[in-house]
Amino acid sequence: MEALENHASFAITVTRFAQMARYFVLNDVQDGQPLDDIGLGMLFYRILSEMDDRELKVYGRIKKDAQFIQQLLDLYHELQTAQMTFVDLNHLEEPEKREDLLKIFTAFSAALQAGNYDVTSKLTIFSQHILAGDLDGELANLALVIDGFTRFSAEEEYLVDLLHRKGVEIVIGVYASQKAYRTAFREGNLYQASVDFLLKLAQNL
Repeated sequence: MEALENHASFAITVTRFAQMARYFVLNDVQDGQPLDDIGLGMLFYRILSEMDDRELKVYGRIKKDAQFIQQLLDLYHELQTAQMTFVDLNHLEEPEKREDLLKIFTAFSAALQAGNYDVTSKLTIFSQHILAGDLDGELANLALVIDGFTRFSAEEEYLVDLLHRKGVEIVIGVYASQKAYRTAFREGNLYQASVDFLLKLAQNL
């Protein structure tokens, strides 16, 4: 507020990352049917049930195991958050695991398309519009103040980096003592998470 010429504004919005993205991509309505984690888990279970045990060299015997399905769901979310696709699994070093996972995720992707399911996050859509230059006008007068974080998800970090590269003014509030920031040994320190976050920001931004 002190930085504003008239010390007042009606254009300040307090929000979360996902909700912020909605303000910019509100008109980008997805036609697909939304699918939550329970639905995604059931979809994994269905496509695995349709596979013969012999199709999967490593995971054939545990393909219906609830813990294995949860691991697949976690991997799916990790790929989404890191802006990657299942094709990136080609880089896995173990060939049999790579082959199994590619089969599973190829079938899973086909099932998502066949069912017309919408699982694209708003942050991903927001990032795509930023990259395309669709929001340059709206971003020109934007200042982003981020507070209350000691880490970003890969998806959030990617979005902040995109906004930074677009010239958006970004202020990130992180709380730590100077002593904690300067110490060589931070393990167990009250401000450990904050200092680690500060150091990472200093490297990336």
